[in-house]
Amino acid sequence: MLAKKLLEETRSQKGLSKRVDAWFQSNAFAISRTKSVFSRLRAEKTPDLAMITVALRELKRLA
Repeated sequence: MLAKKLLEETRSQKGLSKRVDAWFQSNAFAISRTKSVFSRLRAEKTPDLAMITVALRELKRLA
C-alpha cells in the first residue's frame, strides 16, 4: 500500500528516484514522526501492546 500511495502521489514526476524524493519531501513530517515512534519502540527492552499499536498506526498513516 505504501508503494502504491507513493506512485499515485508522484505521477507528475519522471524517474523513480525523483518520485521517491518528491514523496519524502511532501511527507517529511509524517516520516519523521514515524521514525521517532519506531526508534522508541526499538529502544524498549519489552515493548507493550500500546506502543506496538501506536507504531502500527503511524505506519498506516503513511500508507
